[in-house]
Amino acid sequence: MNNTIRQLRLSDIDALKTLLEKIWALGDKDEMSIKHIGHGLAALATYGTWKAALDYELPDMDMTERQLERLSEYWQQVKEFLYGVSRDELMSVFQYLPIAVYGAVYLESHADYYREGGTK
Repeated sequence: MNNTIRQLRLSDIDALKTLLEKIWALGDKDEMSIKHIGHGLAALATYGTWKAALDYELPDMDMTERQLERLSEYWQQVKEFLYGVSRDELMSVFQYLPIAVYGAVYLESHADYYREGGTK
C-alpha cells in the first residue's frame, strides 16, 4: 500500500466506516474492539494484512466459526478499499474517522508500524 494508485472517494470512506462498525460489533463493543480495529488498520497500512497486527489480532472472546469467517470477510473488504492508497492518505482518513483513529495513533507512535514495510 505504499504507492498511490487512487484516492479514496467519500463513498469509499463511508463504506469503510460501515465495515469497521461491523468489525466492532463482532467484538466486545468496547476497548478491545476499538484496539483491534486500530491495530488491524495499522498492520494493513504497514504489512498489507490485518493479521500482522502487533496486538489484538482477534477479539479476546469466544467467537463462533461463522463470526470469525465474517471478521475475515470484513477485513478483506477493508483491504480492497485501501489497496493502492498512500500511507499519508490513510493517516488522513484514519484521523478523520473516530472509529479508525487508533489506526493513525499506532502508525505514528508504534515503531514497528512506523517503519514502512515493517518487519513481519
